[in-house]
Amino acid sequence: RLVLNEFDSLFSEMEDMNDVEMVNMVIEDSVLEFLKLLNSDLIIPGFTFGVNVNGIKTKVYGGFRDNDGNSIEKDTMFDIASITKTFTQVILYNLVNNKVLNFDDKITDLHPRFKNIGDVTIRDISTFSVILKTLERIDSKRNIEEARKCLFSVYPEKVGIYEYNDLGMMILKEVMEYKTGLTYEKLLEQYIVKPLELDRTKVNIPELLKSKITGSPNIDIGMVNDSGANTLGGYSGHAGIWSSNDDLIQFGEGIINGIIVPEDMIKNFYYPSSFYEVRGIAGNTFVPNKELVRYIGKTSPLKAFAVQGSTRTQLNVQKSNLYKAASTILLNTAILDKETIKKLEKEKGIKIRSEFEKDFGKFNLNDIKKLGTLLAIDFEN
Repeated sequence: RLVLNEFDSLFSEMEDMNDVEMVNMVIEDSVLEFLKLLNSDLIIPGFTFGVNVNGIKTKVYGGFRDNDGNSIEKDTMFDIASITKTFTQVILYNLVNNKVLNFDDKITDLHPRFKNIGDVTIRDISTFSVILKTLERIDSKRNIEEARKCLFSVYPEKVGIYEYNDLGMMILKEVMEYKTGLTYEKLLEQYIVKPLELDRTKVNIPELLKSKITGSPNIDIGMVNDSGANTLGGYSGHAGIWSSNDDLIQFGEGIINGIIVPEDMIKNFYYPSSFYEVRGIAGNTFVPNKELVRYIGKTSPLKAFAVQGSTRTQLNVQKSNLYKAASTILLNTAILDKETIKKLEKEKGIKIRSEFEKDFGKFNLNDIKKLGTLLAIDFEN
């Protein structure tokens, strides 16, 4: 609405501009106006909004990437949290296409350490149609091997019921590494980073890029805002990827244009699932739904999906006969400093921040979902 209002009032003044200049001007003015409307209680230290429609790209970014006042830059990398699951699904689809794996393969036949998982298949996991449990919490373990041992204790509580969870993607990571002999990092490089020529998408942050990351209370040590991923070494299939606005948009376009997901498998990737109609067959993707709007509009074309992460990151992709569009919302509320969190905890009477001490060091977790609820932030709308 703000964009259209801007066009109405400014169109006569923009006759000499080309399409790209016009769009950039309107989007920037509109986003800045939107930011003014944000309630002062909405704690968003820094942000990047990006849009690419039919090749016309625009990006608005601002605020701070850390608590020392360093600014968000155009290539700042955010902790994308559960959007990592979509990267894992893309790797899986490629391994299925290359006949390394099959959707109907049983996990227990693929990896000898998953002894309690019964007849659960890759399809059950990729569609999120199984309730999974471990004997203990993974993030309660002191080191990576203990955490992996805990993961290998996973068992199905019920199959055939949709449940959004982290364990399934953790399992897929272990299976894919075991069957290929490659690390998740190498698989990410082979099937996504290299084909799309991404230079700001990583699971291990080199020293030179530590000044480029945001969205986690652990950016000083290059760790994400996820206790499970960090206990397993920093990334675990469900979380752990850092990515920039440009890379995320390119990733989304790479899926819907058939570049990194085989063309004949794309519909399967975002088509509504029989288990939960607002989700796609890749069970972490949201899809257009006439009855219930979740992260994606009712009027979106059939070729559309959205994915989101708990750190308040989101990617939307759409494709119709008239246009191709991808957009991101990347916020970094998770960098909030300890004192600010303590103040909020005292005011609201609820625990937001947790500290974890492991054999390999200390890290923090800010529960941004809980924080969002406290501050009445409706990120779905």
